[in-house]
Amino acid sequence: MGKYSVICVTENLVGLNKLIEWNEAARKAKVGFILAETLGPMIYTFVDYHDHVIFDADGEQTKSYIISAIQPEDEKSTMVTVHEDKRHSYQDGDHVVFREIEGMAELNDKEPVEVFDCRAYDFKIKMDTTKFAAYTRQGLVEDKKVPKHIAYKSLAESIKNPAASSKWGALEMPDLKLFGRSEQLHLAIYAVHIFRDEHGKMPGDNKEDLDKVVAIAKNLAADLKAKELHCVEEPEEDVVRKVAAYSTCSITSMCAFLGGFIA
Repeated sequence: MGKYSVICVTENLVGLNKLIEWNEAARKAKVGFILAETLGPMIYTFVDYHDHVIFDADGEQTKSYIISAIQPEDEKSTMVTVHEDKRHSYQDGDHVVFREIEGMAELNDKEPVEVFDCRAYDFKIKMDTTKFAAYTRQGLVEDKKVPKHIAYKSLAESIKNPAASSKWGALEMPDLKLFGRSEQLHLAIYAVHIFRDEHGKMPGDNKEDLDKVVAIAKNLAADLKAKELHCVEEPEEDVVRKVAAYSTCSITSMCAFLGGFIA
């Protein structure tokens, strides 16, 4: 396995337990692992890379703003305020550089420094400026792209708690009118995978198989909730049945590869 840089699995032909085993082997060998599957109208992707580095997280041009004040707070942070004619677009975790500052000139052309506690017209930087000269006037601040190391969760962890694997702390919600639907779909897909492992086949579009998948989903929901993992108060039986009933259908589709599960 070590001779590969990434392993891509496009169908669950071996069962969930074997996929988890493959993912663990890939993680041990520091090899990327991509899993994507189409279950009729339902699709999901899972991505796991060892120490993945992103050099441009958003693809946007960097933005600069006029500084109106810089105030040291303590030995760990400094407050930076931009001119009130334009709100800054920085977010916690971004990095910035300074130039053309008068007074606190020690900040000019330093290495990028991380920002946090971002608000409309101010943010803090992780730097001790208490011994710098006092800020007097002028100056520009500009965000700087820096490499970001991204750590991914394993398949075994992600399938039980996909929200913890997402950078948003939750599954994506494609439609606000369907709040909670992503969680329901994930639970249904998980239940279908367990059914396949237990019965050696995908569920058929018949009452016996669909009832079994629903029962699996209910047991899963209760077990995960008790462990404070993926939380669905009550599985929507109609959703589970439809995912299971159409899971063997083949529908041409495209999906974007993003970290963690997308259902």
